[in-house]
Amino acid sequence: MKIKWMKLIISCCIGLLLIGLLISNNPAIAKEPYKVGVLGSFTGPYGVLLSDDRDGAILAGEEINKAGGISGHLLELIVMDDRGEATIAATAARKSIQQDKVVAIWMSGGSASNAAVVPITDKARIPQISELPTPEEFSKRPEKAPWNFVVHLSKKSQGERLTAYCKKKGYKNLVLLYDISRSMTDNKDNFVNALPSEIKVLAIEGYKSADTDMTAQLITLKGKNADALVIHGSGMGGAIAIKNAKQIGLTIPILGISELLGKERVACGGADEGVVAVGPRSLVFDTLPAGDPYTKIVQQFRDKWKARWGRDLGLFSPIGYDRMMLLSLALKKAGPEPSALRKALEQTDYKGVFGPIKYSPTKHEAPGMEAVVIMTIKDGKLVFLEE
Repeated sequence: MKIKWMKLIISCCIGLLLIGLLISNNPAIAKEPYKVGVLGSFTGPYGVLLSDDRDGAILAGEEINKAGGISGHLLELIVMDDRGEATIAATAARKSIQQDKVVAIWMSGGSASNAAVVPITDKARIPQISELPTPEEFSKRPEKAPWNFVVHLSKKSQGERLTAYCKKKGYKNLVLLYDISRSMTDNKDNFVNALPSEIKVLAIEGYKSADTDMTAQLITLKGKNADALVIHGSGMGGAIAIKNAKQIGLTIPILGISELLGKERVACGGADEGVVAVGPRSLVFDTLPAGDPYTKIVQQFRDKWKARWGRDLGLFSPIGYDRMMLLSLALKKAGPEPSALRKALEQTDYKGVFGPIKYSPTKHEAPGMEAVVIMTIKDGKLVFLEE
């Protein structure tokens, strides 16, 4: 009997030793995961656009964990849908901070949701990495929201690039139609403010994101005999605006920002042919000039994306991926201590799929003008037009 007990004790000791060795050689098992709140408007008016953003983050998280995590810590993504409502976003943010103890919030909301969460993460002193520079003054002046970081094309860059295109084409008189949401209002204002004195805005009309017909506004604008129509809109609202413009016989060029030409443009029924927009080169990577380095970078990402999700890239696919990747780099460098993590983010110099991301203590928004190109719809496809 004694011998049996001795054998059992020895077997248990060996088993415990093996488990200990396994844990010590596999830090991902031994260490607590880094929890990240993935909060956004994944259903509701922005759902189609921002579900790509979310899935980009998930793809990055899966890659990071497959490679062993961050210094042995796996990423645990806590996904929360605010359905496009700021009050839900604020409640979810507080819960993830107070109960889930997240190290950062990866934010993918509409304008109101984004603005609602900024003061919460600022008060809690944890990084918020957003896809919208909303409110824009936060990203322009980090001292107003020192914990907020943005990965998106700045409204100023897009406005200046679209203005330069209008000037080059000789458009002297413009009419504007815009979604009255805060984000698109900012886009419209940045564009108008960038216009030189020789380019006039003859009329401006607005619509709500959920509107299903903009015919009345467009008839008013059509009567101004302008050289071009500029639409600051996105999602289904933008698609309806383009379709309505063609239905009333508007023949002048239609210009906008890349969000205008998202997946919802299929609702245009071909009315978007020839529409010109400013946007990131990642959207038109396969038609960029020969030798552009982003052709290969985005091609590799698209292959990974299609293998995982079985669909084509959207505007926000690389943005979501890049934000999670740059957070992981900062965590690897500094760990989860908030001040150290913020400092690491401010030292970021990352060549993302969406564009080069470089922050500083006085600049929390990237990329800039270098990521912006002019694109158009040709034969039903979004293609590169010019730098």
